[in-house]
Amino acid sequence: MVKRAAQAMKDDGVAPGATVVAFNGCGLPRLRGLTESLLLTMPGVDPSTVEWVEGLSDAPGRGLPRSVTGALAGRRVVLMCADPRDAIVANYRLLRVERRAASCSLDDLLCARPPGDGALTPECRLGLRACVDFMSAFVRAQQSFRSLLIVHEHEMSEDSWGVAERVARFCGFNPSAHDLASAGRRAGPLARSGSLARTSGGSLPLGLSEGQKVFVAGVIAEHLHPAFDVYRAPTKRVGRRDAA
Repeated sequence: MVKRAAQAMKDDGVAPGATVVAFNGCGLPRLRGLTESLLLTMPGVDPSTVEWVEGLSDAPGRGLPRSVTGALAGRRVVLMCADPRDAIVANYRLLRVERRAASCSLDDLLCARPPGDGALTPECRLGLRACVDFMSAFVRAQQSFRSLLIVHEHEMSEDSWGVAERVARFCGFNPSAHDLASAGRRAGPLARSGSLARTSGGSLPLGLSEGQKVFVAGVIAEHLHPAFDVYRAPTKRVGRRDAA
């Protein structure tokens, strides 16, 4: 067990561990479930060395992307991303269905001001500009991190265990083929599911209207970092998660 734990040490001598971050609605829970299932199969590995952070805090002074990135200086950082169109629709459903914010509209999330220095409303904290600024901030701050790995939610649909393995290795661990097979049996349906889609409930939309897509495209073109060009020209999948 001690030998196996020592094998997890990276060549640069830094102990295993990282912080995995994502904006709300970008698929972090599923990535966490798969990665932790993988780490739990590995003798001598402590999954708690990987920290998971989702979205902006609603605490005063902690609701800006720079407050998140600033706390991670010198760390390995994994940024889990999704198309902002998908993230906003997921967050809208979160507010309307799970938090029962009946007065919240999809346009409220699309048009909410970017996060400021004061306390954030739910619409501001979960809105389009918050999402775009959050993703961009990590690319701009990458020089302060030990290293940065960017993964995308659509990659989870294409090769979920491949993504989990890549994250584990980036964090400083060396899962074997046996570990991956054991983790697959442990995770069960979680590994086989597609995107974190939610079926439509009542009158809530599965995606954006054509006018809303035009508006979002303008915000992305103006404010999203060029590192995320994959989201500037959405595929038929992007902006509307198919029902799982």
